[in-house]
Amino acid sequence: MNKIKEWVTITCKALLSAVVLLGLIPLLIGLLFDVVIIIPLRVPLNQTPIFYLWQDWAFGVLHTKVICGIAMMGEWRLREVLEEIYHGGLTHINLKLILVRLAMPVVVTLGLILALPYIAVN
Repeated sequence: MNKIKEWVTITCKALLSAVVLLGLIPLLIGLLFDVVIIIPLRVPLNQTPIFYLWQDWAFGVLHTKVICGIAMMGEWRLREVLEEIYHGGLTHINLKLILVRLAMPVVVTLGLILALPYIAVN
């Protein structure tokens, strides 16, 4: 019974981490790319842009992979956090490390980058 409880806990932690790291962060990165690069080139000023979240998420997955590759090149905090998560493995997953030291700073930064222009205009 303890093994089942242990594996259910690991599965729940892995699913929550996956939703944030493979769902939310790529979506925000893709949305930022869409808002900054694609929409100004594709949509005239007198028309309203339409956002396709699946397409933004797919762009975000590609950009997230590139950003992770760039992050692993230098010596800085993000690389240390990614290596610590990698060395912990799936059975010793540290949800606090993933959410607090990796996901929260990235989500807050992307959220501010997306929200501040709207707040400044209004």
